[in-house]
Amino acid sequence: MASTSCARSRRGPNHPDLAANLEALAVALGDQGRHRDAESYHRRALAIDEKALGPEHPKTLLVLSNLGGCLAEQGKSGEAESMLRRTIRAREAVLGLAHPDLAVTLSRLADLYRSEGRYAEAEPLYRRAQTILEGAFPPGHPTRVSVARSYTELRRALGRS
Repeated sequence: MASTSCARSRRGPNHPDLAANLEALAVALGDQGRHRDAESYHRRALAIDEKALGPEHPKTLLVLSNLGGCLAEQGKSGEAESMLRRTIRAREAVLGLAHPDLAVTLSRLADLYRSEGRYAEAEPLYRRAQTILEGAFPPGHPTRVSVARSYTELRRALGRS
């Protein structure tokens, strides 16, 4: 937390560098399964980035997508879906239809739908994410593998090989 205090004291409480530190902390907490703690840091980082960079800046959208995933992990499905859909719309507009960051958010929304048994809604999102990632990364890339694994779990749930 020392780096967060340093960033805040040198650049102020609304500087994007502080948001980056808060987001890194949120991701680390999420990786530890501490999603409730992570949520508050994601929200603080998002507030700073929206104010400093704007609501459609790629960095702001990364934080928004991460927050959506964090909310989904906590079972806050309605808010998570809303944030992920907002991120998808903005990423399509800002980054285009074939950007890997868009694929990550599509996969997060598909994960949410799969966890709720909304398989028919999840499947086209996984397919679209895979198509984007196949054009962006080589086989074996961790993001491609992760999305393929999630899609395979959905196909198993549907009774498909």
